[in-house]
Amino acid sequence: MPKTKKAFTIVELVFVILIIGVLSAVMIPKLMASRDDAKIAVALSDVGRLVSEISIFYTAYGSFDANLSRLTSVKDVNYTSRWDSMTEKGTITYYTPKNRRGVEPCLTVSIQNEDGNMTVDSVDGSHENVCRGLQKIYIYKKLLTTKSLIGNNIF
Repeated sequence: MPKTKKAFTIVELVFVILIIGVLSAVMIPKLMASRDDAKIAVALSDVGRLVSEISIFYTAYGSFDANLSRLTSVKDVNYTSRWDSMTEKGTITYYTPKNRRGVEPCLTVSIQNEDGNMTVDSVDGSHENVCRGLQKIYIYKKLLTTKSLIGNNIF
């Protein structure tokens, strides 16, 4: 009895590679969208926590602090304008992750001691997926340009 070699033919290998390619083309964009959705959910949570913690700080101490980093524990913030001791105003910028590396400014929270108000605004310019996705959410849109006395429900 002659010995036969058992192996795949070229046609079979091409079909397997083609099927793997089609599956990859379908699945990779869906996985990337899921990752962006998760980042948007984290960003929305951070924005809510940022506003809440600023409100709690003002309620607890009766004024904002010149050391703006004491106001919140949200990690992706930058204190874009130094605390102005004369007018007792400051601006905090929240950053969202970019598709590649780094972060991009997405929104600002302006605070002032005179009346305890804070104003939330979007940062102008073209944004990547996470900030754009955040800006489409209804509760986020409702929060924008809202002037509120700290301690009142702004949502």
